[in-house]
Amino acid sequence: MIAGVIGYRNHSKKIINLLCLNKDIKKVIIYLHKKIDIKKFLYLKKKKITLTYNLQDLDLGHCVFITSPTNTHFKYLKIFDKSKKYIFCEKPAASSYQEYKYLKNYSSKKKSMTYINYNLLFNEIFLNLKKIISNKKFGKLVNIDIKLTNGISYKKSLKNNWRFTSKNIFEKISGNLGSHYINFFFHLFNQCNIEIFDNFNVNKKKDACLIFVKNEGRSMATIFLSYSTIFYDEINIFMTNALIKIFNNKITLFYPRNTLNKKGLFVMPSKKNVLKINQHNSYDHSLKNSVNFFIEKCKNKKKIPTVFFTKAIQTIKFLNESK
Repeated sequence: MIAGVIGYRNHSKKIINLLCLNKDIKKVIIYLHKKIDIKKFLYLKKKKITLTYNLQDLDLGHCVFITSPTNTHFKYLKIFDKSKKYIFCEKPAASSYQEYKYLKNYSSKKKSMTYINYNLLFNEIFLNLKKIISNKKFGKLVNIDIKLTNGISYKKSLKNNWRFTSKNIFEKISGNLGSHYINFFFHLFNQCNIEIFDNFNVNKKKDACLIFVKNEGRSMATIFLSYSTIFYDEINIFMTNALIKIFNNKITLFYPRNTLNKKGLFVMPSKKNVLKINQHNSYDHSLKNSVNFFIEKCKNKKKIPTVFFTKAIQTIKFLNESK
């Protein structure tokens, strides 16, 4: 298989490296929109890679990966509108309500050949989270509490980074990092209401947000994201009969609810370490799984379930309405 790629820096580099490692990909054609100094991008010298300044050269490929800056995604999707290629587009696929409406009118066939990458769906942690929720032994879901933070707003090299200066909702912490969680909960719950609070300026810049998810009055989720504190990564899943904690590379179970002391008062149940996981590398693993999922569909000429496309543009619509 031949894969075309639009984009070559930052996140694109991760995608390019994954394509070069995939045994089904024999050649990677990378489109460059301007002349570059190849000496600064040595990873582009790999055997499988061919560079081009002609976008039409990507027509030689079986699929196209759109990994360019956010505001160019829709433009490139439109260029390949009439092609019969499988398209892998980094999120978001659109940045405005008009662009969302255009994508919404894609044919069923086009939707089944276009994958918009919200790779949290392939994350080991969140795959385990879905299994936990469906375990009847733990009862019904009450609350999912997610906290993911780091201190990148204090890095001098990122002082004027787009994460903190952009007015585009899709580049703020809520619409960039937060969109992965919003998309995940659109998949997890059939019907849910979501609210975003992102007017937080901890380090004199837009650097933190809170996201609330209500699942038809039956359960809820809270997501706290910040670029202005210590690194922290924790998920607590409160069920009616258990608490499951994902923290410090372990999934820990506190069970059962009816754990009482000698006075008949509720106390914390004893804990049991259920599984070891790698939280720190979970994003890279999920990206690899997401890319491989797409390649497998393309190689076998299979339909990509349209639910991925539908929930992706639902996420775009929601964030546009949250501006």
